[in-house]
Amino acid sequence: MNKPRFLKKGDVILVVAVAVALLLFWGVSRFLYPPAENGVAEITVNGKPHGTYRLDKEVSFTVQDENGGYNRVEIKNGEVRIADADCPDRLCVRQGAISHKGETIVCLPHGLIITVCDGANGDVDFITG
Repeated sequence: MNKPRFLKKGDVILVVAVAVALLLFWGVSRFLYPPAENGVAEITVNGKPHGTYRLDKEVSFTVQDENGGYNRVEIKNGEVRIADADCPDRLCVRQGAISHKGETIVCLPHGLIITVCDGANGDVDFITG
């Protein structure tokens, strides 16, 4: 009598293919977004510079737009994130922390953009925090 098999040959091939695809995607994303050297978070509100903050310092602050909306930004453990916001969808909060060069967090309702950049290349005009 044959025992029933839960995984067939095609199932195993599919699982291995998905695992390989995920590893490739992860590797490519790490290549395209390497860790920032002396990383800084550049913050703009409605296209105007708000400040540049070092990622190696722990700081938490609130950024307000001209309509009274707010985003609470938190820098901790070499990462920056929006910890809280009063925008309707809160997608910026759900995005989580970023720390690699070129990564961004955007809050469209408040016009806030946070971008991680290298601070080692002299491309930073000023540093706050």
